[in-house]
Amino acid sequence: MAIVVEDGTVVSGANSYLSLTTVRAFATARGVTLSLTDATVEVQLVKAVDYIAAREAKFIGERKSASQALTWPRVVGATDLLVPQKIRDAQGFVVMAQALGIEIPPLADPVEPFAVKREKVGPLEQEFAAPEGAATPVWPKIAGADDALGFYYDGIPGLFYRFFGKT
Repeated sequence: MAIVVEDGTVVSGANSYLSLTTVRAFATARGVTLSLTDATVEVQLVKAVDYIAAREAKFIGERKSASQALTWPRVVGATDLLVPQKIRDAQGFVVMAQALGIEIPPLADPVEPFAVKREKVGPLEQEFAAPEGAATPVWPKIAGADDALGFYYDGIPGLFYRFFGKT
């Protein structure tokens, strides 16, 4: 598989935010050795993009283009976010976690289990439809990645909005 890096210009066929060389340097700088087999690291890069994409509903703004392959770049009002370094870092942290044995499930799996059957917040009510006894895989929590991604979650006061003077 070839890695095609998204650089913020909506690259056709993009499947990663980092190149093999960049993710290897990122991991080495943090004392983690990745597989010597490029094909293994390529799969880890793509799974790391899936990890980020699974959180797309939480991100601020919207995709820069309806035709883009990946979740980033994004646009918030008049601010074009391209592919922020924190998003690239998150991908690197998820690749390192995989190298250390953490499994990343396929993108089609839910981000969280359906632990609540019915939830009501104010006038809104939500019902989850997981059948009784169904296996509902949980995405692992990867601290470095989740911290970096959280910077771009919608509605979190004090992070992106405060940083860029948005209210």
